[in-house]
Amino acid sequence: FVVDEHGTVVNASAEFPIPQVRVADRDYFQFHRNKPGGEVFIGPPLVNRMGGKWTVHMSHRVNRPDGAFAGVVVAALNLDYFEQLHNLKLEYISPITLYLSDGRLLTRTPRDEAMIGRAFTLPPRRADAGESPPVVHFGGDAPGVAIYRDIAGFPLTLAVSALDAAALTAWRENAVTLRLGAGAMAAFIALITLLLVRELKREQALAENLAQTGETLQAMIDTALDAIVSVDMAQRIVLFNPAAEKMFACSAADAIGAPLSRFLPERYRETHERHIAGFRESSATARAMGNEVVGLRANGEEFPVETSLSQVTVAGQTLFTAVLRDISERQRAE
Repeated sequence: FVVDEHGTVVNASAEFPIPQVRVADRDYFQFHRNKPGGEVFIGPPLVNRMGGKWTVHMSHRVNRPDGAFAGVVVAALNLDYFEQLHNLKLEYISPITLYLSDGRLLTRTPRDEAMIGRAFTLPPRRADAGESPPVVHFGGDAPGVAIYRDIAGFPLTLAVSALDAAALTAWRENAVTLRLGAGAMAAFIALITLLLVRELKREQALAENLAQTGETLQAMIDTALDAIVSVDMAQRIVLFNPAAEKMFACSAADAIGAPLSRFLPERYRETHERHIAGFRESSATARAMGNEVVGLRANGEEFPVETSLSQVTVAGQTLFTAVLRDISERQRAE
């Protein structure tokens, strides 16, 4: 919904006619009133009075052409949305927690209702993004280590932790095997003893395990070779990965929110819409790589594309995802 400079709701996607509601006292409005910058505000999770669900408000300042404050645009998001962003199954890693920058807990996997919105003291993070984040130790009934990393462009901090018991399971299994063989040869016992001394440096092993996990996740995001494009039911683009930017010669900032037909030659658009409608009505959830379509780059160049298609319904909303591969070189070779 959109709020004017006086704090009155003037437009909303969920209601019509628009109720005359004033929200000038809300944190998502007050945050931007006297701040000329373009920061994103994310408020603490609240239980929605109408639906009874955990809700998070995100807002951004709207300026007039002369830079004067014109109001804010606000998105009220179900907390489930944030949980989908980090609902990952990682070996040895539990839990994954998302904090607001002031230390209030936004969500964690697995979810703990009693912890949502609670304030925690976050450790200092290093300013140099190129350095590895520090490892923070925690004790209690389930001791382990955690790393914290700020999310660029948003007042959010992601924490990933590993419990000692889970992370050292493989080490213990190896140690038992080594002990069984140690009685065979004295020389082998000496070798195994040195190996155990090295592996007993638990802090280093845990830190390396966490660092490798983080690097693997980042590499999966940054180095996908195929273009990946997702659209909503209205055929508006909601996901445009770096490979898609390169393929279509268009930045994600320009592509997000645009109709998918923008990247199809006009003569194929009606056929594409019928194809998507048929896929949506079918019982299939995916179609394998092999279907060929014609893509359209931002500069007007047409090129052949091999594609696979899948659909998934999340919170009542159906999303279509295409994995695209430019086969121009392959066709020229053929």
